[in-house]
Amino acid sequence: MAGLEAGVHQPPPDRRQLLDVACVEFADRGFHATAMDDLALAAGVTKPVFYQHFLSKRALFISVLEDVGGRLLEVLTEATLSVDTGRDRVEQGFSAYFHFVENDRAARSLAGERATRLKLEQQARRSGKKTSLETIFDQARGGVVSELALVLKADVSGSLEAFEDE
Repeated sequence: MAGLEAGVHQPPPDRRQLLDVACVEFADRGFHATAMDDLALAAGVTKPVFYQHFLSKRALFISVLEDVGGRLLEVLTEATLSVDTGRDRVEQGFSAYFHFVENDRAARSLAGERATRLKLEQQARRSGKKTSLETIFDQARGGVVSELALVLKADVSGSLEAFEDE
């Protein structure tokens, strides 16, 4: 693996190191195009090491988003802590936000990917398509799956998120 030399003992990576690697990889490739094997190779570890820290790729991605969000919140809090007026707080907050996004390519890319995914899922939900399994299979056999796949993905994703919230 990358970064491992024969006979040299490397300490196991901590969660922070794995999050940093995953942030860059997800930002470069996107969630769907990034495999756990890619993440392990980039981190110089085996895939089971990631699974010791994160239950799934989705859990890892959520942790990365939470981490980026936490770092942004820290920047915003720091920027607005010492100002007195609401107007100054808004100005400093916006300035800090744009500085953060401008200087953190991975955060900017992840925010873009998340926004795109949410937009597609929202479009699928708004379409309000109700269909039977028989219709789904007929359409799949007929090659009409692109829009249908989007609707199904949103339903499954929404169901998983609802399940996780319980």
